[in-house]
Amino acid sequence: METDRLLPRRESDSRYNISKWLYMQLIPLGIIGWTAKEPQGVSLDDVSNDSPDIEVDIQSARPKNRKPLLDDSYRLNQHPFGLSKCRRKYYFILSTILLFLASLATTFLFFRNMFLYFGQRRHIVHFISMTSYSINLIMLPVGCTLSRIYFHFIGKEYISTLDCCSIAWCLWMFLEESFVVRRIRFLPVISNKRPSASSAFLVVAFISCLVTAYTSFFVYYMTPEEMECDARAGYLLLTGNIGAIFFALFCNYVYLLRTSLREELIFLVKYCYCNEGDTESCRRRIVSMVRDYRVIRSVTNLWMQVVLPSSVLGLVVHLKWNYLVFTSDSKIDEAGYRVTDLVLMSVHICICKGMVTILPLLALGGTDLQYMWNEMRLTLSLIQQSHAEKFWREILKFIQKLNPHGTEEWVASIALSVIGIYLGLKVGTQDVDYFCS
Repeated sequence: METDRLLPRRESDSRYNISKWLYMQLIPLGIIGWTAKEPQGVSLDDVSNDSPDIEVDIQSARPKNRKPLLDDSYRLNQHPFGLSKCRRKYYFILSTILLFLASLATTFLFFRNMFLYFGQRRHIVHFISMTSYSINLIMLPVGCTLSRIYFHFIGKEYISTLDCCSIAWCLWMFLEESFVVRRIRFLPVISNKRPSASSAFLVVAFISCLVTAYTSFFVYYMTPEEMECDARAGYLLLTGNIGAIFFALFCNYVYLLRTSLREELIFLVKYCYCNEGDTESCRRRIVSMVRDYRVIRSVTNLWMQVVLPSSVLGLVVHLKWNYLVFTSDSKIDEAGYRVTDLVLMSVHICICKGMVTILPLLALGGTDLQYMWNEMRLTLSLIQQSHAEKFWREILKFIQKLNPHGTEEWVASIALSVIGIYLGLKVGTQDVDYFCS
């Protein structure tokens, strides 16, 4: 069949194999379980039954003797990674150690800043600036750790009672092994029949971590002797870099999910075009896409609602700190710093805050995934043909009904960003010493 070239190779084994390079990107997130779950086949009818909020009749029978073109239902099967028992247990132990290490490191960094600057009026700039940065680092490893622990002990019975549109179910599914395997199946396939990793984004994330570590080393160890603090500098350097690396890996994981979702949307357009007239098959395939789309969008939206306000507040407060320092010679004289040292400190803070602001935006391609949904709907509108006008009208109407987007959750994010700008501009005379309390 001519259209078979649009599909990846079918997997004969019930387990799914990926490259070691991709395993290295997923292990620190705690995705790989101690034991492999039994693979389960998922039909499109089962997918539609998992969405009780979609009040549409898609259970009617498909016309007899008509098989849909580009049938990729095998990619929706719940398969584990193709790991041996020994290798799986090794990866699980390594994943647990790395996840708890990142959680402890970022927790230490967060509470260290709270201990030094909280409750001191003259350090309010430092408190807001450092807290807005460390909160972006701590929420990812701690959130992943608590999520894995919580859903491990509550049991499958409770998870099965969750609504598939609830945020709790989305948080559980977001790091579930079967979900990750299903999303990886949609990644572009390279010559060795394995999905390609996001090398370009990973290089950008690695460079950002490297630059952050390099500037951190210069700030804490290459400044004049009177600016150096005690042994805490070593702990700050280590914990900050661990948190930055985990943050970059999580952004890379989000980028992998976004890339796989984009490829599935492209495939969905081809599927509807090749199966023009088969309304039920196309509607079933759309529902299967919407389920994973809601998981990715719900979790990333919740994440961005924390990232954006904290990043805006941190950047505004840092600009205020630059204003307090570089517009007053008395401030520099009182602190006993050279101008070059203050510039180095300012550059280091800008790089740290820029990393936690820019990497999430690059990973998502914006602040939300709504543009991908709009592009799919626009593409379907452009490829519709006049002889099947009824079919395309029903498909577009169905897509509009399933539109999972809303603007209510962004009201709080915008409000917090505006409040952050106001608070950042209202801080008064402050101490400019970042190093020692």
